Amino acid sequence: MKTQILTPEKKVFDGDVVVLTVPTESGYISIMDNHIPLVSAISAGKITVKTIEGQIFLETDGGVLETHNNELVVILTKCFKK
Repeated sequence: MKTQILTPEKKVFDGDVVVLTVPTESGYISIMDNHIPLVSAISAGKITVKTIEGQIFLETDGGVLETHNNELVVILTKCFKK
């Protein structure tokens, strides 16, 4: 799934993702190919980006995501690589 992870300062990630797991107010959700269209707030916590090459671990203060037609855009207020 084509994924972009952005902050106001920079592009954190731009590439294909197998699974993205993010914290929300209702708990963690995982987004994969063919996910239903979704707009969701992201809570503070850990984000896991799984690609075919491996995993990337990030931490955030919060943000928002939108997924539609196998494209995912994540906008974070702040992002820290773990």
